This record gives sequence, C-alpha cells and structure tokens, in this order.
Amino acid sequence: MSGIFPDHLKFSIIQPISKTGDILKTTNYRPISLLTSFSVFEKALYMRLTEHFYSNKLLVGNQFGFRKHIATEGAIFKPTNEILNALNNKTMVGSIFSFLEKASDSVNHNLLLSKLPYYEISGKAKLLLNYYLQNRH
Repeated sequence: MSGIFPDHLKFSIIQPISKTGDILKTTNYRPISLLTSFSVFEKALYMRLTEHFYSNKLLVGNQFGFRKHIATEGAIFKPTNEILNALNNKTMVGSIFSFLEKASDSVNHNLLLSKLPYYEISGKAKLLLNYYLQNRH
C-alpha cells in the first residue's frame, strides 16, 4: 500500500545451474536466484504486470521472450522468413542480427524505470518497482 518494498526481503542466494556442454566451463552455467519464502510477492507482481501488459495490448508482436505460448524460435523464424520472401521476390534485403547473451544482466534499471510511465505504470506501482530494484543482495 505504501509503495515501499522492504529491504529485508531483497536477499537471495545465487545457485549456478548447468545449461549444456562442458560442466567444467563456467560459461555453461546460468545463475538462478533462490529467493526468500516471501517470494510469493514477486510472483504476484509478475502476474499483475503481465496482466496489465496483455489487457492494455502493450506488447509488440516481435516480443518473443518471456511470453506464454510464444516460442523464442519465432525470433529466428520471422526475420528468416522475411529475408527469404524478399529474395524470392528479387527485392533488396538487409538485416542486422545481434546475440544478447545474458541480456537480463545488462538491464539498466534507471532506464527501465524511466519508461514505466509510457506503459501507464506510475504512482505507487512505479515507486514499488523502484524500491524493489534498489539495494538487492
């Protein structure tokens, strides 16, 4: 109700989980945060935000990651299909591809928070997300 996320709930234990390949290479692991038993709050926050984005149609069609029933393979299929169509129609085509490994590790929290009003997230909801992202341990 106050828009403040308590600091004592911002602790997690990072557990490395093997993805694929050689288990002796640290690059083949991804970090998983084990949250406190109060992580039900994070789940509720995720559900509320997801519902807000879906009900207000705020996600673009090219958003493939972290969405139910939309496989990330579509992120490869769609541009590949457009390139093949252009080549079949003998039209000019160009593209730039980038691989964002560990993309979630590079999220600029200040930039993310500055964009929230654009998605109609303001007031105590924005304040809560701001507190949630600060001073994590």
